[in-house]
Amino acid sequence: MGATDALPMLTYMVVNDKDYACRIAVANALAGFGPAAKKAAPHLKAIMTQQPPVNLNPTAAEAAQEMLFHDLQKACREALAKIGQ
Repeated sequence: MGATDALPMLTYMVVNDKDYACRIAVANALAGFGPAAKKAAPHLKAIMTQQPPVNLNPTAAEAAQEMLFHDLQKACREALAKIGQ
C-alpha cells in the first residue's frame, strides 16, 4: 500500500484512535512518508495545539496518559518537520 492509499486511514487513526501509543506510531509512520503526507499536516498541527485536560491531582495512570499525550505532540512536531511543514 502506497502513501497515497494509506494516508486517509493513517490520518484518521492519528486523530481518533484511543491509544496514544498507536497514535504516536502512526505519527512516526506519517513522518516516514515525508512530503507525500502533506495532506495530514493540518491534523498534525491541530494535535500540537491541543491542551491536555487539567488535573491537579492525577492518579498514576492519568499522569502516564498525560505524558503519552505530550509524546504524541512531540511525534507530530517531528513528523511535520519531515513532511516539510
